[in-house]
Amino acid sequence: MAPDWTADWLHREATFILDAWAHKEGLASFEAADPERRAALTARLTTMMRTNAFDPGTGVLTIDPLRAQAFEANAAHHADVFRAGRDEYAIPRGALTDPARLRAMSTFFFWTS
Repeated sequence: MAPDWTADWLHREATFILDAWAHKEGLASFEAADPERRAALTARLTTMMRTNAFDPGTGVLTIDPLRAQAFEANAAHHADVFRAGRDEYAIPRGALTDPARLRAMSTFFFWTS
């Protein structure tokens, strides 16, 4: 019943970024952009998301500040889902409430997406 959490994460992250770029250009949303602008923003997103910014020598992953904002928005959403529960996902209230475990879960969803 619940979504594929990594697919959900990736979709929410992409939507957050595309909408942020659209807002920066004075548009109401990504969907409000004309098809040519949506294509350009989508290509920009593809480059951002596919760029490998992991340094195996240091073990550090460096992400764009906008992706960091998207991470925080997704983490807040998923924490709410697991704290408050969602009948449509068959997740009861209080399924997960520990802040450290919620953060670890979000980090896992991010990494696997």
